[in-house]
Amino acid sequence: MEVIAIQIKKLRKALGYSQEKFGKALGITQRKITDLENHRQKVSAELLLKIAKAFSIELDYFYDPQAQPHAADILYRAKDRMEEEDYEVVRILKRICSDQNALEEILSGEPWNKPYRKYDIGRYRSVFNVAEEVARKEREYFELETDPILDIGSILIREGIDLVELPLEYRISGFFFTLQNGRPFLVVNSNLQPYSKNFSIAHEYAHLLFDYKKSFNIICQELEQPQKDIVEKRANAFAAEFLLPSDVVKNIQPTKYNIVRLMHDYKASRQVIVNRLRSLGTINEKTKAELSGSKFAPYKLMKDLEMENEFTVYTERSIERRKGKKRAKRTSFSVHSLLPAKYIRKAISAFRAGKITYERLSEYLYISPDELESRLEIAPPRSTKYDSLLPKA
Repeated sequence: MEVIAIQIKKLRKALGYSQEKFGKALGITQRKITDLENHRQKVSAELLLKIAKAFSIELDYFYDPQAQPHAADILYRAKDRMEEEDYEVVRILKRICSDQNALEEILSGEPWNKPYRKYDIGRYRSVFNVAEEVARKEREYFELETDPILDIGSILIREGIDLVELPLEYRISGFFFTLQNGRPFLVVNSNLQPYSKNFSIAHEYAHLLFDYKKSFNIICQELEQPQKDIVEKRANAFAAEFLLPSDVVKNIQPTKYNIVRLMHDYKASRQVIVNRLRSLGTINEKTKAELSGSKFAPYKLMKDLEMENEFTVYTERSIERRKGKKRAKRTSFSVHSLLPAKYIRKAISAFRAGKITYERLSEYLYISPDELESRLEIAPPRSTKYDSLLPKA
């Protein structure tokens, strides 16, 4: 239908996507997008549903020429430019989070509805000052004072914040987005070095506090230099103050011993600590370069000081992997392998409570019905059609 083609084109332009990028986000070619928008190819129901899920759009939007898409961003931390496989991972993870929301609504019988704290940022203020002030208020809310945050993930989960940690093998460190009902999700790569992962969690939490928008579409906005983006700068400033209060950092001598002691106590990476020291004026650029360079190896100093922690364990495992055979680059992955344990438990609970069918459980877990029985030992429900013909005991 012509109206569907018009609405698809309207959506793409609202996102600020080229046809090539729009196609990448959907896993189809630019030529197909061109044909769809120019009415040279019909839009299948399957593709329409795929677009709706990928960008959290109600299907009614495509049939109403007056309907307008609402553009917003998915905010993420990436080590490099996004590639096609990264778009595929993001697309799948968004769908998993959407399915998790659906499962929880099925189990509870109620739609998601949870308000989050809001801060009056004010106008004409430095983003760094605002971010650090909010970080201090958050520490006060959690009654932390200047104490280390021993497990940031657990703190946020106890607050009812949807934090999803998944073992990703791609460039993305983490990202933040909301579903169409306004429910936010923080997704973090669990394969990161533990202290870097802590920073990513705090960074995504900052997006929830500062950049949360209810009922917006999910979009991948590629930030080739995220460190230069004002939104990313603010999130970084919040994460640094939240994990490593300035009142702690400015009172230490910038020695290698104190660096590893802060790493050990505050679960922060060396680079975060060195950047904090520089931003507070405790060290100059030369000292920063020395403390950031390869001549200073925190792992070795920690071992000398008999400090065992997540960082040393992670580093030891990394060294062992490098000594072994080089692993081939992973070119494909199982969606089922990305599912969090919490998600799998909810899907199985919904099935056992009779709220979803065996076939629907298979769809939620992204494996075939046969695999449900062979891999997860969940047998299909026994048919009762001929029970009346069985001999009575």
